[in-house]
This record gives sequence, C-alpha cells and structure tokens, in this order.
Amino acid sequence: MTDKRSLQNLIADNPAMVMLLGLCPAVAATSDVRAAFGMSALLLIILVLTTGILSALQKLIPQQATIPAVFLVAAGVTSVIELLAHALFPSVYQLLGIYISVLSVDLLVFAFGREALSQRIDKALGLSLKYGLLFALILLPVAALREVLGAGSFAGVEITALNDVRIPVFIQSAGGFMALACAAAVLNHKNGKTNVTAWFSEWTDSFTEKSPEGEEGSES
Repeated sequence: MTDKRSLQNLIADNPAMVMLLGLCPAVAATSDVRAAFGMSALLLIILVLTTGILSALQKLIPQQATIPAVFLVAAGVTSVIELLAHALFPSVYQLLGIYISVLSVDLLVFAFGREALSQRIDKALGLSLKYGLLFALILLPVAALREVLGAGSFAGVEITALNDVRIPVFIQSAGGFMALACAAAVLNHKNGKTNVTAWFSEWTDSFTEKSPEGEEGSES
C-alpha cells in the first residue's frame, strides 16, 4: 500500500505537469516519438551532469553568483552534449535541432541546478535522476498520442489504417498544448485534484512556510 501511494505521489509531482517546467521542449519534441525519446534522454543527461557539477562546486560559488553560475554550468554542459549528439547521433540531432540548445536555459534544469547548490551531491543526483525520468514518463505517451492521431504513424512507421482519420492539428503546436492539457487533467483527476482553483491554491501554498514567529508578528 505504501509503495503504491509513493508511486502515485511521484507521478502526481511530475514537474512537467505540476510546475509546468520544461514546457517548451515538451511541446516542441512530442510530435514524434523518436524526438521525444531523444529529448528525454538528453534532458536527463544534462540535468544529472548540471546538478552534479553544481553540487560539487557549491562551496566555491558565492551566494551572490548562484544564478550566473547555474546558467554557465548548464550552458557548458548543454553545449558539450549538443556536440556529442551531433557527432554520434546525427538523426536525433536533426529531429531536435535548435531545441537541444534551448535546454541550457530550460527552467527545469535551472530549478534543480539552483537547488543542487544547497544539497549533498548524492541527493542532488538522485532528485535530478528521478525527475528526469518522470519528465520522460510524460513526454513519451504524449508524443505517441500526438504522432498516432496527427501523423498516422508511430516512431516514423506509417499506420495505414489511420490514413483517413488523421487529425493534423495534433502535430502542430496547438496539438502539443492540447495533449499536455489532457495528460495534466488525467493526473490531477487521479490525484483527487479535480478543481483547478483548489489545485492552484494548494500548489502556491506549498511555497509558503508558516512559522509561529511570522504569525505572531502579523497579529501584532
């Protein structure tokens, strides 16, 4: 029972669905399953390397320079990964194009990179690995839905039975938002968050730390 609940919490806390982080590559790379798989793999590698490096260097980075440091490390790691992808996996590079470079300023990478500056390296790597896999858990089904309905194919293989029932909007940008919205609705419903206003209020309240001193100060 505990394991099942933990799995539900992991899925419900997916950064792509709850915090809406990484939405740009999620929309851009989900019109094709192959592109979604490549984006998921590259994002996972960049996320793990960025958080690992930042966590290892946290004592050398002054607090005033945290934001530039995160962006510099993320940009450096992304540039190296982009060059390796271009050399070793040209087909993946052609599918993703400029969106690999976008990962250097992706909010998901920035958020976990900044958090890594105050964490032990093992914890930082564990969290980045977990949420990178959760991101892939959303990207791949959404990409499959969009490609099957919009292009009548799966991973580039044409499905002849769907030639006459394709919905081209699903492989456009609007279709990406529609598919992600459906995925978010399903996850929120499974997690008991059917009311959007209540869900948003609960999410924003999670960032508010209530302390007795703060409450006494406000009353006075």
